[in-house]
Amino acid sequence: MIILVCGGASCGKSEYAERLALDLSGAGERTYLATMESDSEAAKKRIADHKRRRAGKGFDLCEQKTDIGLLAGKTSPTVLLECLSTLVANEMFDNGFCPEIFDKVFEDIKQLADSCDNIIIVSNDVFSDGCIYEEMTEDYIRNLGELMQMIAQIADAVYEMRCGIPVCIKGGSGV
Repeated sequence: MIILVCGGASCGKSEYAERLALDLSGAGERTYLATMESDSEAAKKRIADHKRRRAGKGFDLCEQKTDIGLLAGKTSPTVLLECLSTLVANEMFDNGFCPEIFDKVFEDIKQLADSCDNIIIVSNDVFSDGCIYEEMTEDYIRNLGELMQMIAQIADAVYEMRCGIPVCIKGGSGV
């Protein structure tokens, strides 16, 4: 099962995705696939907050900032990918910006999804702030939106978080 959970900053995406992972895995194993690097104080704080919230929930931590397709067959049956927008940014900065990055990330996600029972993908909504950015950032936003659409097409369920409330966009009954 592929589930996409998206929404704005601090809207409850991660907490909801964790509940989904716990529900889907039951007493089984679950992997938390972290893509964020601790390269700033803000990142270190977010990572610490996420670790604190996950404590005692039985997630195996796997840190992989790029090339998540390499993990196919090496994770538990339920994978929580945190987060798509960070993964795409990492791929862009490691490999240089090119439209093929988004196709690569999509193929990596499909490869990982094919090797596990459940994958819950968390992604930020970076599309609605109304600001005008540099061309590279605009390309990132546009292409991330297209990538999320591609994932939504193959997903079994899509949720948008609004004020801590999951709104089902496609499939699924939620937790």
